[in-house]
Amino acid sequence: MPALNQSVTKHLTLLLFIGLAWGQFFDSKGISFGIGDTETGISLVGFNLSKNLDDNYTIFFGAGSFIYVNPICIGIRNYKESETGKSSYPFFSIQYSISSTSGYFIPTFGLVTERILNSNSGKLKAGLMTFLAPNGVGVGPILRFEKNF
Repeated sequence: MPALNQSVTKHLTLLLFIGLAWGQFFDSKGISFGIGDTETGISLVGFNLSKNLDDNYTIFFGAGSFIYVNPICIGIRNYKESETGKSSYPFFSIQYSISSTSGYFIPTFGLVTERILNSNSGKLKAGLMTFLAPNGVGVGPILRFEKNF
């Protein structure tokens, strides 16, 4: 089983780096700090890329770190920017969480409210995510600052 996890980790890492190389394809890139995130999963710090599919849906790729756990995420959110700078949206992602001993796929659902800051390059996010972890179902908060570039 460890050989399978190493193989999956190598392939997901390669996929993430290819995504980074194609950075011009994506509509936004961001780095974020805080507890939990839609794009970077169960993490304290993370980097994400997103592409708008249409006016309502966005796909995203992200990677983050939470001490000994390092999730890589891919997902979709039903997102629509509002003229007031506030918006709420549901999201779904699949995290591959890599720890020092193993890796796990973790489906994650959640609901987030975000506020775009005056500079239009920063966001404050608050929400709740539910995830199916290897030891059962978990719930976690999302309290995050994201800087887009």
